[in-house]
Amino acid sequence: MPDGIEIYFSASLAPGQREIVEQSIASAAERTRAEADAARERAVEEDKLHDAITARLAKLIRADPGVAEALEGVGMRPFRG
Repeated sequence: MPDGIEIYFSASLAPGQREIVEQSIASAAERTRAEADAARERAVEEDKLHDAITARLAKLIRADPGVAEALEGVGMRPFRG
């Protein structure tokens, strides 16, 4: 069983049934853990991509002084790159 999980069984369950329940819960917990790990890894990669794109856009904006002024003119927040 995964750490931190406690299961209380009815006295009516046979030992074999208890084992099946424990295996099922352990399998579900492991699957959930793996899915959460994969989601965290995807989020890290998405953050890296976002940062790379943002850095390139900021570089382009800084290279053209008129762009920041134009962005402010269309209602965007001031660019402070």
